[in-house]
Amino acid sequence: MNQAANRKLAIMFTDLVGYSSMMVANEEQAIKRLAEYRDILFRIIQTHSGKVIDSAGDSVFASFSNLRQAAEAALEIQRSLQQYNKDHADPIQARIGLHYGEVLEKGDIVYGDDVNIAARLESLGDPEGICISEPVYQSLQPQQQRDCVKFGRPELKNIGSNLQVYHLFHGPVSVAKRLQLQFRRLKIYLGTHKFISLALIAAMLLLVMYASATIFSSPPSRDYQVALNKIQNLNPDSLPQYYTIGIEDEIRARIQRIPRVFVSTAEDQGRADVIISGSMQRQTGRVRLTYRIVRADNGVLVGKGSVDGELTDMWTLQGKLVDGIEQALSQQWNLPIASKKTATPNISAQAYQYYLQAREYAKRPDDRKTLAVSISLYKKALDLDDGFAAAYAGLCDAYWGTYLLEKDTGKVDQAEQACLQAQALNAESAEVQTALGEIYRGTGKLTQSIAAFNRAISLEPRNISAYIGLADAYANNDQPDLAEQTYLRAVGLQPGNWKAWVSYGGFNFDRGDFARAETAFRKVVELVPDSVDAYANLGATLLFQGRIKEAAQIFGKQAQLDPSATILSNAATMYYYDGEFEKARELYQKAIRLTPEQCLLWSNLADALHQIPERQNQAIESDRQALIRCNKETEINTDDKIILVIISRLRARLGQMEAARELIDKNDLQHSSDPSVQLYLALTYAHSNQLDAMKNALAQAVKQGYPRFLVKAEPAFAPFRNQHWFESIVQGDQPENQK
Repeated sequence: MNQAANRKLAIMFTDLVGYSSMMVANEEQAIKRLAEYRDILFRIIQTHSGKVIDSAGDSVFASFSNLRQAAEAALEIQRSLQQYNKDHADPIQARIGLHYGEVLEKGDIVYGDDVNIAARLESLGDPEGICISEPVYQSLQPQQQRDCVKFGRPELKNIGSNLQVYHLFHGPVSVAKRLQLQFRRLKIYLGTHKFISLALIAAMLLLVMYASATIFSSPPSRDYQVALNKIQNLNPDSLPQYYTIGIEDEIRARIQRIPRVFVSTAEDQGRADVIISGSMQRQTGRVRLTYRIVRADNGVLVGKGSVDGELTDMWTLQGKLVDGIEQALSQQWNLPIASKKTATPNISAQAYQYYLQAREYAKRPDDRKTLAVSISLYKKALDLDDGFAAAYAGLCDAYWGTYLLEKDTGKVDQAEQACLQAQALNAESAEVQTALGEIYRGTGKLTQSIAAFNRAISLEPRNISAYIGLADAYANNDQPDLAEQTYLRAVGLQPGNWKAWVSYGGFNFDRGDFARAETAFRKVVELVPDSVDAYANLGATLLFQGRIKEAAQIFGKQAQLDPSATILSNAATMYYYDGEFEKARELYQKAIRLTPEQCLLWSNLADALHQIPERQNQAIESDRQALIRCNKETEINTDDKIILVIISRLRARLGQMEAARELIDKNDLQHSSDPSVQLYLALTYAHSNQLDAMKNALAQAVKQGYPRFLVKAEPAFAPFRNQHWFESIVQGDQPENQK
């Protein structure tokens, strides 16, 4: 029998505001909104390592072993509901109560006085905040405590002791909200102290209004976006371009110190509040760095500045430059700079120069040469300064990239060691944790991968790369629900980040949810309309939904962007299945001009030509050209069953039926487990009018996984489409003589 055990937990109670009224007004709509509300809550609770104890009706009872995670979960719930309400006409609001104390836990049951306290706090909750007890308040960061409103010690029904209560919000609290809460506090007080005179009530109300207007005034609660243009090198002939990378990195890192201010990604710059630009210029042996900040909407100057010094002091100079930027942004929005400052590392100028050179190589597409050069440069930096954490992090990425190219497992160990060394030097680096997460995921250490990505997110809550990596790790770890939630969190944080949409689309494609995959890949095409891969992903998604005409159009657009032989051939095949044989012929011929020795291209061209009555002579000539090239390919690989079955089909079309049958029997193609081989066999038998053999091969192709919609779309099977046996195969049943 399970014994009850004492344990300290954070307890959360929530309920949906106005749910009873919703049910009276429109029961069906209320149930739908309750489901959406629960989806939001359950996702966030799980993401923050919480556990749902009970969810009766519109109430949710959850527990957390970590108090800070509980508080972050509660704040994220309110942020997510506010975002939901921006996109929906009917708002969803929740009251949340959060308390930390000792409870009794027996199996899945949690009870005790502290559970009751959390439930009472929920009833006091504000629909925009979280009602918390003193233990929760004491666990908050100083900035979060500033976002609290003290609510006194209200009497909690059937609770012996009166705790100090606060209302926590996810940002500075407006005067109106503070006043509203003070009125509620006064109303509760009057409900238990009915002897107070009307004059005293009026005086108290005036006091509340005065205090709210003079003491609690605070800046509006919102996030600010900063667009960072590339730092311009005005003397590229005498100043290395890689120095600008260090300046840009420093700006990004330091802006994160200002609460609610974020550097936009390139995709999000259209929503920026201000734009930062800067330059680097050589002046008689010295260097000058400048910056300029303007408002994005009207170009009004917000701040500008410059610093001068020796090139060897670049690290110090860029730090001074960014001090000015940080101060200007802080003053612009009346926001504090975080008191915790990152210590300026004592790194030699030469080591820093090697590091920046390596970073410049790291930005290029991965190949063996660029990775080898970047590894060499990172090592030179570390030879000069073995305490250079950023250089170890870069070395980790470079080793991992080399492994992905060469599959040399020794590089995995080197990458992991470099990342761990970087972590030992700077445990607060989200970049290092993200790199570790990728390594662990790539090597199957999924528990460690998930932990590393979560650590990165706790250090940098808007680190999209960490969210994507975490979602991928959940998917690899057979946790699709958590993967789904995390992908959605990523695209919710940065809707303009195409990489997040690509990963989400791939996740849905892999699990066969082609409708959601299509939505994601269409978003990618919208964001990066010149991406060849974006059209390939969308086209494949449409194809697997059986929407061949649309797939043909998408693959056609892909071919316009990149008219390579493979892409032209894919587009041609889609047009072939869609019945646009002239278009297919045109594209196959373009592909053949690029790679004239591919026998499969010639065979596909012949397929298209055979469907065009006036091009039969060209079709036969294409069969001959295909046969010549396929025979050459068998000289290289005598056991390629796909090429062998294509040859058998070509011989059948050229009237060489005996040779076709001999090839099939000699290589035992009838018993192949490859669905494409069985499909080509069915096409071969169709030419020789061997109906039973064709049925058997076609049934085997479908049974082994050949897509039914492609079987149905194949023009060569057009004469059989209305026959019962063909429909049975396409629907997944065996033909009658197979039963």
